[in-house]
Amino acid sequence: MGTTVKVGACSTESLARGSEVGSATGREGSKCGQVTKTMHMGDALDEEVGGALPIFNEGEEVVFRESRYEDIPSLKELHLALFPVRYNDAFFERLYHPGNFTLVGCCARSGDVVAVASARVVDDCQRPLPDNSAYIMTLGVDEAFRRRHVGSRAAQQILHVLAARTTCSYAELHVKSANRAAISFYERLGFEPDPDNGYVFGHYLIDGQRWDALLLRYDLRGLRATAGRASSYYATFGNMLSHCSLL
Repeated sequence: MGTTVKVGACSTESLARGSEVGSATGREGSKCGQVTKTMHMGDALDEEVGGALPIFNEGEEVVFRESRYEDIPSLKELHLALFPVRYNDAFFERLYHPGNFTLVGCCARSGDVVAVASARVVDDCQRPLPDNSAYIMTLGVDEAFRRRHVGSRAAQQILHVLAARTTCSYAELHVKSANRAAISFYERLGFEPDPDNGYVFGHYLIDGQRWDALLLRYDLRGLRATAGRASSYYATFGNMLSHCSLL
């Protein structure tokens, strides 16, 4: 049985620009009772996605790297600006625990953190699991750097990390069913509707109103098959590994 990565994120763009603002429904995120919030990221919806995945940083305005503990103040500021969910200090501390994967996009000129993609293994990593899962907790881009393919690069980078460093077969995300622009964005990235549970009633709670969601998924096995490219992440992200996430 393949394993699954679940994806959720958000941004602060208005609904008119195609993103969702407000609190999301709480979902159980781990066997220890940690609750995560799943939301949709709406940035960069007008990007064209195709061709080779941009897994290298050379020549890019925004370069991606593994997040470091000293990034926490910048991450707090970025999350406060981007996400309607208010994350506590414990959330940021957990980003650096074993089984967590956090990438930051930094402005090549200033070094400022302008994008983030964070994920974690959510099942008990002490078990010999064929069905452990991971969850992309946040995915977002500073407003000044949107419409520059940074959002799609952030998504592709974290997908590569998960393909190379976990046993997951699929990456999944929920998106508001009425948000056609966002759905098209993810479809261009290679996501497809989940064949079994593709429609979720009342998944989001936004400003007191329930919204249905689509469950889209991305097949990570294709990325894993391109071992030559995926393995290039080892030098960069090697110390992000946990003993439960190795292939």
